[in-house]
Amino acid sequence: MSIAASCEVIVVSPPIVFDTLRIMERFGYNFYDSQIIAAALACGASTLYSEDLHHGQMVDGRLSIRSPFRPRAEQRAKPYTTRKRRAAARA
Repeated sequence: MSIAASCEVIVVSPPIVFDTLRIMERFGYNFYDSQIIAAALACGASTLYSEDLHHGQMVDGRLSIRSPFRPRAEQRAKPYTTRKRRAAARA
């Protein structure tokens, strides 16, 4: 089964374009990012994964924006420790 076969295609209709303009005005996203958000709202999505949008933002109380890379970036690194080098035996 291909990925395309399991995806729902949303036709960009006039109501989605009007919602796009509303999102642009309210949240300050550009046209194409706003159109992605409007299409996600139109199909009833609850989560939108994007590295380019604001992680954690809720749109209209229905759509949560998440960065797929954020959890990795927030992991705490282990403290760096050095080991003493042993002096090489001189011949």
